[in-house]
Amino acid sequence: MNEIIAKLAEQAAQESALLENEVNLEVTVEDRSYSIPGSFIDKFAKLLLVECMELCVAYGESGD
Repeated sequence: MNEIIAKLAEQAAQESALLENEVNLEVTVEDRSYSIPGSFIDKFAKLLLVECMELCVAYGESGD
């Protein structure tokens, strides 16, 4: 699953890098601050949701 998440993060990063006039969000994790493009967060969240929905459908159809 980590490979899937890494792939989705890479896809979101590539798509958000194409945008101009990007607003960065400051995020703090374990006393470290990061500046992350808002479009990356938005795109990554959408990609994760789609992946989860596809897995739910796949498992629902297989009966597992």
